[in-house]
Amino acid sequence: MLRFSLCVGLFAFGCAVAAKAPLPSDLDIDVQTDTAADGMGSFQGELQLCGGTGEGYLSARNSVHFFRFESDGCNDARLELRSTEGTDTLLVLFEPFGGDWLELTRNDDCDGSQTSSCIRRALPVGDYVAGVTTHDRFTSGPDVATEYVFSVSCLDEFSCG
Repeated sequence: MLRFSLCVGLFAFGCAVAAKAPLPSDLDIDVQTDTAADGMGSFQGELQLCGGTGEGYLSARNSVHFFRFESDGCNDARLELRSTEGTDTLLVLFEPFGGDWLELTRNDDCDGSQTSSCIRRALPVGDYVAGVTTHDRFTSGPDVATEYVFSVSCLDEFSCG
């Protein structure tokens, strides 16, 4: 069973990496049983790399959502998170590392917008988890409720048929 946990003072699963700016430490997700893709659980389901889209609602009760996806090898992947209500967002990408999850990268502002976040990078073959939240939650400020749209796609020519 895969288990994601967020350690105090680290925004990394399982404490597998050096400290970056911290997120509140009240997250603990079991993706095998927390499959409530209705917005009630933190794990929001699995997406396809070629055009997968997820929508959700972040609230004070559930202020971080996670999406899982698999890459068959993509040289130019784009993950994008945008608030539909103008709230500042934060997107974090993780990969498995020795039974834990290692933060690969994060983005707060995308393409000059303060209300969307994006990550564009190569994704070798493997499993990935994207964490979506608000910038306010990340900075330990007050939780801000917002609706969002998250998408993941491979932009390689001919990769998505």
